Amino acid sequence: MGVKLNLKKLRKEISESKAARDAVEKAFKKQLENRQDKLLTEFNEHPVTQEIELGNGSPNISRTLGGYGNLFTFLGFEEDSDPIKIVRDYLAQEIKYRITKSSVDSRGFRVYFKVEIPGIKDLTTLTYLSHLGRSWLTGVEQGKVDGFQYYLNRWRKMRGSRSGKGVQIDNKLRNSNVKPVAYVNNMLKKFRASLERIK
Repeated sequence: MGVKLNLKKLRKEISESKAARDAVEKAFKKQLENRQDKLLTEFNEHPVTQEIELGNGSPNISRTLGGYGNLFTFLGFEEDSDPIKIVRDYLAQEIKYRITKSSVDSRGFRVYFKVEIPGIKDLTTLTYLSHLGRSWLTGVEQGKVDGFQYYLNRWRKMRGSRSGKGVQIDNKLRNSNVKPVAYVNNMLKKFRASLERIK
């Protein structure tokens, strides 16, 4: 005896099944968290991150300043500050998402998600420095931070230095500019692309 299936009805039931949606959501969340962990690892291991975290005594391991001084003193961070923490905390915060719809077709059961991905616009605001007149993060990425020609760095304490070891002087010391470097914006683009590939 043959059994005739109403495929249209079956597909509708599957698409409306809470158990099926929950299983897909669980798998999606796990992949989302794995990709976020990779984003944080890339951020933590980046030379700009490590250089700034080392503080005013760091070598210029990012090579953004041609090996002279370091980004911590050039950007004028307060000596005891931790400018990387606010970026890391932003990237590490729980990413919100929601299911927008589900469907079943000949290719299988599909669930669609809307994800609130971390953005460079928020980070530009979070990393704004009044004495630079811009975000230090995007400034480093684009190589657009003024004053490198007049930047003097010393390995001993300097009076009047915000960072403790770097100052801007009146005499021009060099003609070169800050070298741009792919940093957080590039990481976020790769992160977004990796989410679009989740299956």
